Amino acid sequence: MNRSMQNFAKKRPACVLIASFILVLQLLRHVFQWKIKKYGLRAVKVFRKHEFYRLFTSAVFHNSWRHLTMNLGTIFVVGPALEDNVGSKNFVLMTLGSILLISLLYIPSAYGLSYILHDVNWRRKGVKGFSGVLFHWTYLFCQKDGMKRVSFLNNIKIRTKNYPLVSLLIMYLIDPKNKRGTLVHVIGIVVGFLHTKGYFTSLFPAAPSWKIAERAKDINSLENENENEKEISDRKLVEPNQLDSDSLREKRLKRF
Repeated sequence: MNRSMQNFAKKRPACVLIASFILVLQLLRHVFQWKIKKYGLRAVKVFRKHEFYRLFTSAVFHNSWRHLTMNLGTIFVVGPALEDNVGSKNFVLMTLGSILLISLLYIPSAYGLSYILHDVNWRRKGVKGFSGVLFHWTYLFCQKDGMKRVSFLNNIKIRTKNYPLVSLLIMYLIDPKNKRGTLVHVIGIVVGFLHTKGYFTSLFPAAPSWKIAERAKDINSLENENENEKEISDRKLVEPNQLDSDSLREKRLKRF
């Protein structure tokens, strides 16, 4: 491990911990041949059979290595900025809250679509992956001040606040059959939107607010500038007094 990787791990331990945990579980699943169906988020299993562990396991297990690689890459693209903003501990707690909330919102959504569309697969078949949380993170990341546009596919420039919706559309075009996965992505964006509006404060211990962070920096810089100005003015007042006292001493010595 080179120095840059060591420094990254020290500064952003939460991102490394989350990515490593997901990767290790995926490796263990292949080594011990765990059945992925047991860990996916299936609305029927949670609602009727009370298999609540699926609320969390569905986020850490992935269908394929390609799916896993894409999500791990996104963790290290979006995660560091959020971790720097809220702190490592709060970032982990925020991620756990995001997993729980997205899973809980998915169940009634799947049931509703199942009855509206007359398709039992919405509530019977499972969904897996960390993508819902990543869309939540991405929405938060795109609220950062000063980021008007972001590069997409290296050449295309799009408005930063439109990036989550553009990503949602691209993911749907890549795999249009993955309708349940698209539903999770949509829920992730909705959770991100509500998060920025101040909801779920008990579930998310420290909501990232780029504006508040920037304002705090500005306030601190102004306070430092005021302190420096006071020090300079005090020095200017002290120096003439010292000169006056020195001149009086010289006059007294000349008299003697």
